[in-house]
Amino acid sequence: MKTLTCGCGELYHVGDGPPGGKILCRSCRRVLSIDDAVETRGAPKARKSSTIRQRRDTLIVPVAPARWTRVGAWWGRVAERLTEPFRRPHGPAGRPAGLGIRALRLVTVAATLLALALWAFLHWQSDRSGVGMLLAFGPRWWLTLPWIALLIAAGVAGWRSLVLGSVGAAVTVFGIAGFELPPWRRAPETPRALRIVTYNTDGSTTLPWRIRRDLERWTADVAVFQDCTPGLSDSLRALGQASMHAASNFCMVSKWPTLELDSLAVPAGRNIAYRYRLQSPAGVLTVYSVHLSSPRTALWGARNLMFTELQRSVEQRARESRALTRWVNRVDRSSVVVGDFNLPDGSGILRDGWSDLTDAWEAIGAGFGHTMKAGRFTVRIDHALNASALVPTDIRVERGFPTEHRPLIVEYRWRDPLAISAATARQ
Repeated sequence: MKTLTCGCGELYHVGDGPPGGKILCRSCRRVLSIDDAVETRGAPKARKSSTIRQRRDTLIVPVAPARWTRVGAWWGRVAERLTEPFRRPHGPAGRPAGLGIRALRLVTVAATLLALALWAFLHWQSDRSGVGMLLAFGPRWWLTLPWIALLIAAGVAGWRSLVLGSVGAAVTVFGIAGFELPPWRRAPETPRALRIVTYNTDGSTTLPWRIRRDLERWTADVAVFQDCTPGLSDSLRALGQASMHAASNFCMVSKWPTLELDSLAVPAGRNIAYRYRLQSPAGVLTVYSVHLSSPRTALWGARNLMFTELQRSVEQRARESRALTRWVNRVDRSSVVVGDFNLPDGSGILRDGWSDLTDAWEAIGAGFGHTMKAGRFTVRIDHALNASALVPTDIRVERGFPTEHRPLIVEYRWRDPLAISAATARQ
């Protein structure tokens, strides 16, 4: 009895066939020649295939025409490549991979596919539907923790699994959780245009007692506050700055004089943004302070299985964002839009209306940049966006404040001398 071994590991026992006879492997679809069979003693049992769970003692198949043979051979090579990580011998002795190794490989593949599917869903549905809103405001960075164990398991399973797992981990960390790496290039050395602080105070009653010390430490040119209490506005007036404004729970204090003041109200009558045109030493700057509707009620309702409020919150914040987008002067290249957008990073609403402006954290931030603590997890819903004449050079989130929100401090420089000339010409 002669034995013919296929490259995929299948064994076929053949007799004295005609010279030039062919055998088609059922596992990998390779065409084998009977002339390559080797004489063996006895008839050992053939190894069971992972695809066909039956014993094969003798298999002689007539070969198809040449064209279909080439197609079958091509498909066999493709199938072998796809299934190679699960059939490849493991270890220096060439032993087949055990059940544990195969299980680790399958877990790595499943986790990577799940990460890709979740990333695609968030890209299209984040903050566009009730389910997308829950995922967008949820603790997405927690999903990065299981990948520590998954990468270790992938390394045990083999380098191919480790490469695949690294792809899944990268998608989870950067695509889903929104982790940002610091920029590779430094911003050009141009004159500083603005250092601004935006802070939703959550109506804190203790902040007025410390605001003077905080402003001195921030050394900000402009500071805007949302949910500003009367006590905080009184403390800001006592500072004696060149500009101070307080209305509709918005406050602004600046070292520079105010040239123009305007506000935007929604049909319900609530102001959602203020516009301040300020006279800086290097030219005219426009600062927008934003505070869209809060999703807090809808998210708390979802905890009590009241999911209808989620879609209402999505629609309300989308309407307000569209109105604000139309109101912001896109021709003004020396403007910044900062504040509590109540839109998480990666939000579809944020991407639809504000993708033409530069997000300071995405440009130069490092880390997750979470600006609000929502229960046991944190999210980034306070943003700083700027037009093309400015370039962010520094951004950080302050900690140690008695509120759920955290102050966001951003520093801008002029992109080039022409931008300074354009801002000066508007005076």
